Amino acid sequence: MSAFGLPAPYRVMTTAAQLRPGTDRVNFEVTLFARADVLEHVEIVEQAGDTGVWLTDRYAGLRGLRAGDTLQFAFGDAPIAGIYRDLGGDGVFTDLPAYWCTWSDLIVPDLEFRPPPFVLVDPATMYSLCRSSPNSATQPRRSSVGGIPRST
Repeated sequence: MSAFGLPAPYRVMTTAAQLRPGTDRVNFEVTLFARADVLEHVEIVEQAGDTGVWLTDRYAGLRGLRAGDTLQFAFGDAPIAGIYRDLGGDGVFTDLPAYWCTWSDLIVPDLEFRPPPFVLVDPATMYSLCRSSPNSATQPRRSSVGGIPRST
């Protein structure tokens, strides 16, 4: 594709994952997002490892979670590998970098709705969590993007 001036294709996986009852009174689920180079496109605030889930600093702060803790899902647990700067900022006036524009509806709150916490995850952890879930709705949605530029 590079011969035609297009970026290389990539694969993205997303899914809504329910948290264990009692884990969070406000958010009953989070959005899991996996892409190979995802950590190159966020500001890392705290890191405890490479494998596991990455929470926004906003969500981690509200829930008292830190890198090295465990996030409890309805169908299993995952280590919190790190914390990254919340991409959603204060909401509707947030300018996302081009890398994230395709998924702005999963990240940026609007005047009436704040999306569930946007949790980054490595592909292996995504597969592990989804295999543990008895709910077929938790299976990741895969998107293979062929390098067609999108306007933001």
